[in-house]
Amino acid sequence: MFLQVDEAGSEALYSVAPLTRSFLLQKKAELSGFGILRERIRAFKRHANISNPRVASIISQVERLIPKRFKFHQPDRIGEAYRIVTDRQLPPLVTQDPLFKSVVGYVCSLDNPPRFIEAREAFEYSISMKHEPDFRFLIAWYNAEKESGAHDKWCITITDLVLQGKRYSESEKIEMLGRKAITIYARGRNRILTDPTDAIRDYQEALILHLRTFRLYFDSGDGRSERSEQYAQNTAFQIFQIIRDGIKPWDIIDRISIIAASKEIYIDPLEKPIQEAFRSVRSSVHHPDIIARMRNRLQVCIDAVNPEERWANLQARSRVKAILQSIDTVYREQGRRVTN
Repeated sequence: MFLQVDEAGSEALYSVAPLTRSFLLQKKAELSGFGILRERIRAFKRHANISNPRVASIISQVERLIPKRFKFHQPDRIGEAYRIVTDRQLPPLVTQDPLFKSVVGYVCSLDNPPRFIEAREAFEYSISMKHEPDFRFLIAWYNAEKESGAHDKWCITITDLVLQGKRYSESEKIEMLGRKAITIYARGRNRILTDPTDAIRDYQEALILHLRTFRLYFDSGDGRSERSEQYAQNTAFQIFQIIRDGIKPWDIIDRISIIAASKEIYIDPLEKPIQEAFRSVRSSVHHPDIIARMRNRLQVCIDAVNPEERWANLQARSRVKAILQSIDTVYREQGRRVTN
């Protein structure tokens, strides 16, 4: 009388029966919070996955075996989930469903070792059908690819899926932005001996993403801003160390100018790396030509770090400007001594 039951194997899905639906539609106007409820449901429908009962039943079985809320799962449970999603008796109505395919990718990503070929094929099919997989499914895939060392393609593909997706929350996008920065940094680290130029380019891109992540976490009051700040700081230390060991120390100034001019970042994490870098450069650079190159770039750098909107802490801004201006003063005095 009240519910309509749809049997699906050992599972059952329940929906409102016609008479009950008619009654609810009649009474809805009397509910004081109905307008809010209606809008929430509309928002949910815009992002929820609509699928057939058989797929919903399989997903329910899989999530009971390997709940998304758990980070680690028992191998026998993963094996049972894999058996369910690869059952040859499943009809095309199920196997060609993009939501089902994303579940297949999730299960294959969790296996030990991960079933990379099956996971990639399943997720790629799901995405090609304009489906946006559950965020936790993508995290499982990302973690599997990351552990494999595939920093150049699949991890970045996964992070971009979330960053460009419509169904993912702001918090999920920020998390994936940070993961993308980590991925690009790892790619740069792998290139440092074979192609240092590309490595520094990767480090710089990773640093900008970390600074952007830091700003988003900081502005939202998220405690993860401290970890993001540390990632950015460590990456900056690495970049400046590589440049100091090279033959173009003025490149430090150019890099700071480029990074500081990036959009939607806070550059506070650069304070200590800048301080250490210029302490080293000031004591090691004495050639007049190099000093001239440094001085020619310093004002551009000072202008780049000057805007208040690029800082979470204006005191840090003042300290960094003082460092750069002091370097300019030192080099000016050295230039005068050389001229005299």
